[in-house]
Amino acid sequence: MKWDSRTCIACIGHAWSGKSYFEMEHVATMPKTRQVYVYDFTDEWGQDKRFKKKNIHIWQVKRGTQEEIEDFIGHCYSKGNCTVILSESDNYLSFNSPVLLAFVTTARNRGINFMIDCKRAKAVKPNYRTRFDKLILFQTTLSDDIDYICDWTGQGKGSFEMLRDLGQGDYIEVDLNANTISEVKRL
Repeated sequence: MKWDSRTCIACIGHAWSGKSYFEMEHVATMPKTRQVYVYDFTDEWGQDKRFKKKNIHIWQVKRGTQEEIEDFIGHCYSKGNCTVILSESDNYLSFNSPVLLAFVTTARNRGINFMIDCKRAKAVKPNYRTRFDKLILFQTTLSDDIDYICDWTGQGKGSFEMLRDLGQGDYIEVDLNANTISEVKRL
């Protein structure tokens, strides 16, 4: 998958479906000149030796409060020209936060690209959806999430029923700008 300093990606799917692995593999291939900031909700990133590099900064979540995510976002926003990974974003993306709203809607203006992962598609508020360029869809079985993805992508109801049957590590890439949907891919 190609992405640049303005690309915003949402990885969506059940726990253990491959979202974090997908993100980690992409970050591992990034140039060492690109600064990466990870809001690590589960300590997955902190445990991986590949990310003990000077250009990768792990923020281990302590409380998961609105104040903490806003502090992290403020730090990243002040740096600019970086990549931000927001893990387990279902836990905080729904906060009624002007800082999160400003980040999602204007980060690309500061050269910040970001990738979120969440279990529920509905964790991404409708007014945030237009800011994403790509969806990486892993196994999802809840009907309301599948319907939400259909609406988000502009596809007809039932267009993403195949998400129910994806195995661990299987995913579909949706390019929202080019209006393309890939075949099932494997990590």
